[in-house]
Amino acid sequence: MRRSIFVAAVLSFSLTALAGCVTTPSGDDEVASDGAAAVTDSATEAVELTSAAHALAGRYYAAPLPIGGIARLSLAKDGTYTAEVEAGTRQICFVAPCLLSESGHWSATRGKGGARRLRLRPAGEPEVVYDAAKTATTLTLTRNGQVQTLAALGAEDCLDDADCDADEQCGPKVCLMWCAEDDPFCCGTSTCTPKAPSPPPPVCFGAWVDSFGTCRAPNDGVYDASCCAGPTCGNAQCALGEVCCNALSGICAQPDEVCTQ
Repeated sequence: MRRSIFVAAVLSFSLTALAGCVTTPSGDDEVASDGAAAVTDSATEAVELTSAAHALAGRYYAAPLPIGGIARLSLAKDGTYTAEVEAGTRQICFVAPCLLSESGHWSATRGKGGARRLRLRPAGEPEVVYDAAKTATTLTLTRNGQVQTLAALGAEDCLDDADCDADEQCGPKVCLMWCAEDDPFCCGTSTCTPKAPSPPPPVCFGAWVDSFGTCRAPNDGVYDASCCAGPTCGNAQCALGEVCCNALSGICAQPDEVCTQ
């Protein structure tokens, strides 16, 4: 009899413990795009960066820029981001707009209803979470009731040279409208174009310096001043025909002159 009571008690305890290990996701749990429950950010970050976050990756800019808003935002596919953020009350500036550089890591999750949430984790700062909606040309971020719509930057579009490759430059922009003081990107974007080749060095055959110190050409023309430059002497630049006689003091002299100290 005592043995039967003991067996029943053990069986009851085992069923209770098993029941305590079974959980079901609540209605507020976010779900990754493949349907797996997103228990924690760290547990699902790899999934988020290849599914829910993939659609948000890109480069964006604001026009116009609200107070406390994001002026530039680059969401890289490796999970890092850079941004230029309007300082708001965090810093006193004497120019407008007042922008602060920011960088860190980002991720995104997608809820059961399909809505995405963007998480920015700036280095040394608390995490910031936005409701995010993406179209082909815009990214709309909502946080604490404030809505900001950023324009997407195309693959070849640029706002400055930093958006282009090392051998390219951002072409000039023509602005035919009045721009507000707090709208740095009002003129829109331009296109990355190849940098112009460096100018070739001038032909300096027969260069000479006249009594006015002008670098002259044999045909009575004027050469570039670099044609009449001699060797560098310490922190000085010798003239054409001179030699460096004291580099420590930066003293140049004619070849037949005595070098002064």
